[in-house]
Amino acid sequence: MVIFLAISFLLVAFLVMNFLTLRRESIIPTALVEGFEAALNEKKYQDAYELAKSDESFLGHVLAAGLGKLQAGYAQAIEAMQEVGEDEGLKLEQRLSYIALIGTVAPMFGLLGTVDGMVQSFQVIAKKHRAAQAFGTGSGYFDGSHHDARGLVAGDSAIIFSASCGTV
Repeated sequence: MVIFLAISFLLVAFLVMNFLTLRRESIIPTALVEGFEAALNEKKYQDAYELAKSDESFLGHVLAAGLGKLQAGYAQAIEAMQEVGEDEGLKLEQRLSYIALIGTVAPMFGLLGTVDGMVQSFQVIAKKHRAAQAFGTGSGYFDGSHHDARGLVAGDSAIIFSASCGTV
């Protein structure tokens, strides 16, 4: 029971963390876009670079990399932006991999609960020595089924979320 509480807590924590990270405003802040465009329109390139460099968003890192290499040439600036964009994308995907891991592991804990319930049931049968007195086996199967259901619900939810965010 405690393991399902821990798995559920971790799943909710990772889901909230990913929802906050994947919001449009977190990746492409409106203030950065407006300030950056204004600085470029006024030909204040150093101010645009400082604004992008001081911003911790996905876009801020990409723009800062491009402007940092702009003096080396347009092609180098584009290449630097692509490299940073790929790195930032990998960071986002890595966060999703934790949810996928929970989605893979949680059903296994549920199945472990089912097996544990079956073992308890078989222990009742073994103690009774007679099939007619083995009526107490139902509670073991019941407990095991609850573990199985909890693990499958948590696992399926994690896999669905992970898959849907991975294709965005």
